[in-house]
Amino acid sequence: MKIRKYRELYLGRIFLAFIISTIVFVLFFIFAYSISYLNYQKISSQSGIIENSIVNFEETLGDFECNNELLIDASERFDDAAQKLNLLEKRFGKQDSRVLELKKRYSELEYRHFLITKKFNEECGTSYITVFFFYSNRNDDKEEESERMGFILTAFERREAEKIMIYALDFDLNIGLINGLKEQYNVTRAPFVVINEKDIVYVRHINELEKYL
Repeated sequence: MKIRKYRELYLGRIFLAFIISTIVFVLFFIFAYSISYLNYQKISSQSGIIENSIVNFEETLGDFECNNELLIDASERFDDAAQKLNLLEKRFGKQDSRVLELKKRYSELEYRHFLITKKFNEECGTSYITVFFFYSNRNDDKEEESERMGFILTAFERREAEKIMIYALDFDLNIGLINGLKEQYNVTRAPFVVINEKDIVYVRHINELEKYL
């Protein structure tokens, strides 16, 4: 009788352990799924913000007028999208496929902002400095070079933030827009900058940029 009782107790403990393990697994699965879903929702929401801004920029270009408020509004949208993309890169990684897809649309947004800035220079008598910054995250050496140049450009932008427009473009992003710009300006490696659509510069020190102010 004792053996039978012990056997029943042993089987009962095994069954209880199985039930607990199953519950823990299910709860973990639900938690993981919830995190994944929230991450997806976060990226989707940022995609929507960028798409809306692209539409807004297209309308600004279509009904263009020399109204500084238009550029201020476009720049605020542009900066907001840049900050959100930067946060997503830090959270999910620069090579995350979802982040890269979002970056493609962001690059389209950047170029439309550039076109608005260019129109102001051509039609409104302004003299904004435009900088295409081709950077790379492909390997450690290129990424370190790009980060160093990025720090210099950030310091340069702070000299006259309202006058300098910097557009950071991922050299390795395989889309027609970036490939076309690389071909147009004959940029064959990164990092490099194109200033005011004419000067191709490998920036080593902020003093090299002073002449553009």
